[in-house]
Amino acid sequence: MKLRTLLHDTVMVLADCEGDQRLSQLRKLVGLLRPTRREAERPALRLAQLALVLRTDSDARRALRAALLALLAEKHSVHLFSDAGVLSSEGFSSSLSRRIWHRVLPDVVNTDYLKDVLGQLFDRHDDHVWMAAAGEDTWLDLVRAIDIDHGARHDKGKLALQIVSAIEVLSYRITSIGLEPELVRNYPAIERHESPFLTQNAEVRSFVDEWRRAATDKRDPQLDSRQIDVLLEQCTEIISKIRRQARKTGASVSLTYQLVRLEQSIDRFRQLMRLLEAPPAERNPLAVALFFELVIAENRRYSLGDLFSQNIELLAQRVTGSAGRMGEKYIANSRTEFWALLRGALGAGFFIALMAGTKLLFNFDPHPPIVTAFVNSMIYGLGFVLIYLVGFTVATKQPAMTAATIAASIRSTEEQPDRLEGLANLVVATLRSQVIAIIGNLILAFVTAALVGYLIWTYGHAHFLPTAKAEHLLEELDPFRSAAIAHAAIAGICLFFSGLISGYFDNRAAYTRIPERIAQRPRLRRWLGKDRARALGDYIGHHLGGIAGNFFFGCMLGSMGTLGYILGLPLDIRHIAFAAANYAYALVSLDWAVLGPVAVWSGLGVLVIGATNLAISFGLALFVAMRAQRVKFTEGRRLAWLLMGRFLRQPHRFIWPPKHQDTDISEVIDTVAHRAIGSQRPGGA
Repeated sequence: MKLRTLLHDTVMVLADCEGDQRLSQLRKLVGLLRPTRREAERPALRLAQLALVLRTDSDARRALRAALLALLAEKHSVHLFSDAGVLSSEGFSSSLSRRIWHRVLPDVVNTDYLKDVLGQLFDRHDDHVWMAAAGEDTWLDLVRAIDIDHGARHDKGKLALQIVSAIEVLSYRITSIGLEPELVRNYPAIERHESPFLTQNAEVRSFVDEWRRAATDKRDPQLDSRQIDVLLEQCTEIISKIRRQARKTGASVSLTYQLVRLEQSIDRFRQLMRLLEAPPAERNPLAVALFFELVIAENRRYSLGDLFSQNIELLAQRVTGSAGRMGEKYIANSRTEFWALLRGALGAGFFIALMAGTKLLFNFDPHPPIVTAFVNSMIYGLGFVLIYLVGFTVATKQPAMTAATIAASIRSTEEQPDRLEGLANLVVATLRSQVIAIIGNLILAFVTAALVGYLIWTYGHAHFLPTAKAEHLLEELDPFRSAAIAHAAIAGICLFFSGLISGYFDNRAAYTRIPERIAQRPRLRRWLGKDRARALGDYIGHHLGGIAGNFFFGCMLGSMGTLGYILGLPLDIRHIAFAAANYAYALVSLDWAVLGPVAVWSGLGVLVIGATNLAISFGLALFVAMRAQRVKFTEGRRLAWLLMGRFLRQPHRFIWPPKHQDTDISEVIDTVAHRAIGSQRPGGA
């Protein structure tokens, strides 16, 4: 009773308020509607009490209704309806600077604009949380209790005209973005045929003019928005075609940003149009949904976290959008593919042992830090590029490639839950492929390093490493007595970034048409001939991402220790295959005369390093792929039970592939991953 009395008195004061005084009283009312900490489990309690007050007291109902309608009619609401919740046209740096400055010195509040008024009423950054927790039904009940339909016709007419003006602004924005050169480049038909982005604006102008004439003549508008709906649908179809084309020809950050902004503008346009034309019985749910969106947008308008989140998603779409069927060649779905993957892993292990030995030889003598960083980077970078070009497989590069396929499969499962069986089979095949690739890398890296050390001892009559250096290598592998796990995590982050770099350069090669530009170079055509120049361009365009990703990955590994030395930080890397090679070099140099615990813990360290490499790189890559495809997986528990059941029934399937291809996995790869992330071949070794 005390709460109802307080709400009633607060509402009744609104009857005698005007201007800023009315805003202040409404702000006080919102403060009363916020649930206290003790009411956190009942967020709808105060809203329900207000609805009860309005139903039982007609004077209170009239006072609140009049105050709300006057506020909506008097304030400039066009920017709120057209801009809130839609990406702005300013760049990342401008947005970041504005939001930081707002924290230091908040913007001036102009209460003539409904956008600022809404920010004043719901001025806590988490207001949208309790509002959503209260539930849509509770808010609908409150809106019905206010009974807006019986409000002043004049105020409702002014509000409708504001919505019409917002629709007009959105129409011009859709036209402007739809004619951007980035969009035309990816869909030239816009220039050859009548563009729906232009045509919809002409239809909207007629719609707006009729609405305004009807308001002036005080009559109902004679409108038909069906043609506008058709044109907007055509705009949406063109956006889909541009996205599909961008997967083949590449996409810039600008194009990705413009497409998202265009989609958001079209969605808001349709939302306002439905609200404007809906019959009274259907208007309230639409108004409540729009109200929630606007409050969330205002609460998060100056959020740094949201700004970074939005831009990460846009960058993720750009980098992963052209990566194509990144994981297909790294998932063994038959015994033929299984043995091919093992052969590739064995070949990579051989080269890695030689790279590790070369690095150890170079570091026998002290060198200036910059020289050390450069030489180590070249050893790693050029070595990884060579491994990639000859077609071998570095196991730790797999997660960055398979994550996009897994994310695409998860997205398909969200759309079609019956595909969960196929997703489980895909996860099993991915784990199986990862295990055999690691085994291949480890076996030949260890054997090759041991053989090199033995040959040097046999024919050079000296051990490959001094005793102190060999003991130091074993200590560095101990997961408990050294920073091996932390350094393995750094290597996992480098692996993740190498995947992004591969995707970036694959996208860049397609977007800037590098194959065609190489093929048309006059000097190359004279030297190689037209066909060979075209073949060279195709080869570079096809492999640029893989070459760049592997080279920069090597540079990151080679320079991380020097970077840590310069910064005075304990930065370094540990990579499973190199750790296995170093382990072998150390054991041979010590004549295998190593204490059992030391050998065991160092060997265990190699496995722990590998697990950390894979977990970090796969986790980050999967996160980016899921953000790019806007996937939210809700079937994790069910998938875990499916995987456990498969392990109990057929544990050998996690290690040994079926004789013939699994049709479920093939379907996931061919129809889901292909559709979701394009059709280019993967980059990276």
